[in-house]
Amino acid sequence: MFSTRSRTSRTVAVTFALAGALGLSACQDSSPDAAPPTSAAPTSAAESSSAPETSESSAAPETSESSSSSSSESSSSSESPSSSGGDAGDTTPVAPGTTLKYGQAANVVESSTASSSAAAYRLQVDALEKAPDSVYTGNVTKADGIVYFLRYTVTNNGGSQSSTFDAGDVNGFMLKPKLGPDQEGKKFVSAPGCDSDDTDLAVGESGKGCDAYIAKGAEIKDVVFAPGSRIQVSWTP
Repeated sequence: MFSTRSRTSRTVAVTFALAGALGLSACQDSSPDAAPPTSAAPTSAAESSSAPETSESSAAPETSESSSSSSSESSSSSESPSSSGGDAGDTTPVAPGTTLKYGQAANVVESSTASSSAAAYRLQVDALEKAPDSVYTGNVTKADGIVYFLRYTVTNNGGSQSSTFDAGDVNGFMLKPKLGPDQEGKKFVSAPGCDSDDTDLAVGESGKGCDAYIAKGAEIKDVVFAPGSRIQVSWTP
């Protein structure tokens, strides 16, 4: 599922908790600025997702100079709507369990099962950095934990299931800091200094994104993309 594009100027968070040693799931926060909780204590809810799209589209090649006109028409009609407007390059999804360094990109799918309805795109983690002190305002204090800005680059590789796609559409409950076994954290709806490009990306185009998280305990250095409870790819410094 894609996240909504609406962003606020307030610092608001929703809780995400560690499920086993891998996936993090979303639930509501009990702070005044967050959406009201469904019960007195935060409750965990598994993130729903659709399954991977593994097929690649290609246009029919021209076979001779004399038939370039008819070949061009055939190529145009054989392209899928999502692949028009740019070169997606290799769209093969990364093998589950792949580990990369910051700055390396991988094709990811928002699902841990096989289906053509899942959103897919190319993702590159640029940095996981501690937020500046200015972010600790209002009901967010250092006693609550360390605030991290997760910065990334996303490329539309033609796998989007929406008519529009931008950096803010990356699922922030699948791309997240990798918590330790005893850590919990929160994902912010919005945080000053951590914004995502909202320009529509054509196939082959890239945009910059940022999501903010807060967590107590040991410093976090790694980032994962994990549909459900399965880590598809990890990034390390």
